[in-house]
Amino acid sequence: RGYKASGMKGQAPSLLLLLLAWRPARGAEQQCQLSDQRYAGVTVTVVALQEKGGVNLENLYVRAREFENFTGAVVDFVQRDVRPSGDNPSLAAEVFADAGKVETGCNGAGVYQGYVIKGNQVPDLVQCGGIANLSTQVEQSQTWSDLDWADVATAIRQGTSTYDSKVYSLPIDADYMATVVREDLAGNTTLDTWEQWVAFAESQNGTDMNGDGKPDHGACIALGPAGHFSVFGVLMAIAAPHLQLGGTSQGAFFNTDTLEPKLTAAAMSQIYPDAPSSFSFETAL
Repeated sequence: RGYKASGMKGQAPSLLLLLLAWRPARGAEQQCQLSDQRYAGVTVTVVALQEKGGVNLENLYVRAREFENFTGAVVDFVQRDVRPSGDNPSLAAEVFADAGKVETGCNGAGVYQGYVIKGNQVPDLVQCGGIANLSTQVEQSQTWSDLDWADVATAIRQGTSTYDSKVYSLPIDADYMATVVREDLAGNTTLDTWEQWVAFAESQNGTDMNGDGKPDHGACIALGPAGHFSVFGVLMAIAAPHLQLGGTSQGAFFNTDTLEPKLTAAAMSQIYPDAPSSFSFETAL
């Protein structure tokens, strides 16, 4: 049984994204030309998301150990939760206290050398010069190949790792909405819009697709363990093409020229005219 991707233009790219970013090197810009044990005796500290509730950064720690073995450096991690916990601030508060925020004059403590951050934090960190421009390192032919950079999903590579046409972070983990359809059922059906997708799903709903004598659903939306993908995420992914007709460069939340909100209850009601009367977009937003 084959499946094929069905991409909706302007679709919201990401629900969760964790990125690894580094502070700018002090003094002259350093090139990433490593040799065995070049950094023996050097320790770098990275503040990262605490591993709990399904968060697993094992790949990050494996790469850190490989880096240590190759360079001689030591990579320490300080874990912080998404929310404040006891005497520890949240991950975001820890990162911005260290890298600096525009609101506080970009004065950061500068204790850490690297951060695990969310994609939407990149612009603020760049404005304060809190994270390094990695473009030169990433674009080196060997590094580009080692990272398999072109294989990173476009929405992640261009929409979050890159800011102002420069690379500032490397993706660790990302969850984003994608649609797939049964190729044997879709055939040559055009599925470029959500309206076409809904019409196709409705045409299949109630048919026996797997031969067990029972009617099947025309569409399935994965929620994951404990509702990992929220209903709002699905609603937003469907609404995004209507809110940003020109694609992700426009943004689905605000008019980039006037900062007037685009994601409003009135707009959502127009996108979902058949929403149950018991559901309130005013409350949801």
